[in-house]
Amino acid sequence: RCIHNLITNCYALKRNLFNDVIRSFVMENLADYNYLLPANLLPSVNA
Repeated sequence: RCIHNLITNCYALKRNLFNDVIRSFVMENLADYNYLLPANLLPSVNA
């Protein structure tokens, strides 16, 4: 049981660290990709 708790705690720590790293990456690079937002894309033309 002790080993199970240790593994569970390590998994939670790894998951939380991963989420923090991804969140910080997205927030730091969001300004560089504003042109990809749907409001900034050209409308489609039905020809």
